[in-house]
Amino acid sequence: MSYWVLIPAIGTLGYVVRARELLKPVVGINVSIAVLNLGISLALVRPYGLLGIILGTVISYFVVYAFWIPYAVYLVGIKYSEYTKHVLIPSYTPALLTGTLLFIIKMVIAPTNVIMALGYVVLGLILYYGLFYFISMSEEERSDIIRTVRGLLSPRLF
Repeated sequence: MSYWVLIPAIGTLGYVVRARELLKPVVGINVSIAVLNLGISLALVRPYGLLGIILGTVISYFVVYAFWIPYAVYLVGIKYSEYTKHVLIPSYTPALLTGTLLFIIKMVIAPTNVIMALGYVVLGLILYYGLFYFISMSEEERSDIIRTVRGLLSPRLF
């Protein structure tokens, strides 16, 4: 789960680092995650069982990426403020709003069966992508999306 929470922050940045063939830091980051994950998981498995292993994974990703992201931004040669403005805020704002809205809805109407749980998943996807479309995308990006969807649908509909 920690990987999926962090992927908006590291995905594009990691691709740029690899494209510039800066592979030593990438190897270092992955070895660091593995070693830290193993150490924490082993320390926590006896007292917490499976939860300890999960915590080891989550904690190791968060700790290592707390150092990796600023370093990768430095390697790529961009300002952290620009990275924040163009990557972090657009990625996480819709996610935080969606999570907050789903939490409020869950407090009012808790899912009691699989159908309701699936409904929450669908609602979450619609909320996230709708918010991302309106909050995080530029007018040009929205136009590109609309043009692409029309291009995909028009030959099939007419």
